[in-house]
Order: sequence, then C-alpha cells, then structure tokens
Amino acid sequence: MRIYHELNMKPLHLISVAITALLIGCYQSEEPVTTKTATIVNPPIPLAELSLVQHNGTAFDHTTLQGKWTLMFFGFTFCPDVCPTTLQLLALSLQKIEQSGIENAQVVFVSVDPERDTPERLEEYLAHFDEKFIGVTGELTDIESFTQSIGVVFAHNSLDESGFYAVDHTTVILMVNDKAELGGISSAPHKWEDIADDFMTVRAQ
Repeated sequence: MRIYHELNMKPLHLISVAITALLIGCYQSEEPVTTKTATIVNPPIPLAELSLVQHNGTAFDHTTLQGKWTLMFFGFTFCPDVCPTTLQLLALSLQKIEQSGIENAQVVFVSVDPERDTPERLEEYLAHFDEKFIGVTGELTDIESFTQSIGVVFAHNSLDESGFYAVDHTTVILMVNDKAELGGISSAPHKWEDIADDFMTVRAQ
C-alpha cells in the first residue's frame, strides 16, 4: 500500500498530507489488506453532510451515495491536463469494474471551480468521457466545507493577462462505500487497471 501524497503544488501537498495522515492514523486497519497503490481506510470514515448540486440540477447529498460504490475525483473543467487525463482513466476503470459484474459503481466529479462550472457546463464536459459520470457543483463555501472535512485541498490562482485562472487541487481519487463512507484513497500517478483493482479490493472489505 501507499500513503496518500500526490498534489499539484507543494504548499497544498504539505497541508493535505497532514490532514489525511491524521485521518488515516486514526482509522487505519491493524491488518491492512494488500492493494496495488491505494490506501484502505478501515474502519471507513463517514463523510460529512453535504448539500451540493448534480449536473442534472438535482440535489447531491448522502442519498446520492447510499446504495452505490463511488469513485470520487475533484477538479475543474478548464483544467488543461490532470483532470481530463484522470477522467479518461476513470472511464476505463469503470468499464473494467462493470465488466466484473459490479452494477452499483459510479464516478462522481466534484468541481472546485463552481463559478465557471455550472451544471450545464459539467454535463457537456463529462459527456466526452462517459455520460454516466455525475458532475457536482454548488456554492463555493459548501464545496470548501466538504473538501476540508476529508482532507482534499484546492486553491484558486490569480487571473492572468487574458483573464484566465487555474485551480491547484488534490489529485487523489476517493473510494466511497455504499453507506457514504470513505473506504479507500488512490494517489497519483494513477493507472486505470490499478484504480479498478483497488476499488474492487476496497469493496470486498
């Protein structure tokens, strides 16, 4: 196994590692199960209450997660490289998971740039990867509250001369069980086969 450690910028890396190390230190199983790259959180950590919006305009909360096993990734649609690459890997991972006979798996992409990532924008963007993907946005304060509760960190950069801004963010993929609890953490660099295999390992716990 590997401890969660991969971020896009060093300052965020140090903050996020401290938060996640504390979480895993409290919840790590005494007898860890072997995975390829992911860290299993055992017992799982219940996610904080959340009140966000799906790309289809309906509410995104614990009821959206309950009864499903979720691969959750955080990013933004104007991301030039990490986000589209990871979403493509998640599409391949989901195919392998479904081909194994698992029918209650889903991928959730939570935007850390709600000002630009409207529900309509998310729907159009995610359709390029897999129309089953769920895009999530909402008020910035609500997104910050949720991400901070699980050790995911992001920071908006200043506008450049063209008026564009990037968002630095944690690149981990969270594995959430069917009770809306964090059961595993997959760190970059990601490989789609490893994501799928580790997801199925976490699900089997």
